[in-house]
Amino acid sequence: MQGDDLLDIVGRLEQAWAQVAPGQTFDYVFLDEAVDSQYRAEERLGTIVTLGTILSLIVACLGLFGLATLVTVRRTKEIGIRKTMGASASDITLMISREFAILVGIAVLIASPVAFLALRAWLQGFAYQTTLSVWLFVGAALLALAVALLAVSYHAIRAARLDPVNALRYE
Repeated sequence: MQGDDLLDIVGRLEQAWAQVAPGQTFDYVFLDEAVDSQYRAEERLGTIVTLGTILSLIVACLGLFGLATLVTVRRTKEIGIRKTMGASASDITLMISREFAILVGIAVLIASPVAFLALRAWLQGFAYQTTLSVWLFVGAALLALAVALLAVSYHAIRAARLDPVNALRYE
């Protein structure tokens, strides 16, 4: 068979099928269309996952920003006392940021094995697979830490720059 006249070829195959298996419908799919359909499904899944990731990052950053606000407001008096006792702005910023870095570290320790198992299970469905490198998870952890510290740094620096007199008079 040549691929010049596909309609004629399909017609002849349908006639041969009717002789071999009468009463059963002739159903056919071209291989390139089947592969293209699977590829499109993976593209749609990738788009959905990307949008979900972006939305979850926005919500997480807003949550971190709100939590940093709460922490700095609750610790205003402590920050004022520390500044009065000689703490520098960088010491106070590190103190507040350290707490969030520890929380991100705990989150990474919990999420990494779950993500590894989920990715490995997902990759099993493909004929050609790639290996999951530890650097993928290290990079994700560093990115999560950077995003968290950026979200917290505004409030930490603002709290560290407050006048200790106003901070002590706050409550």
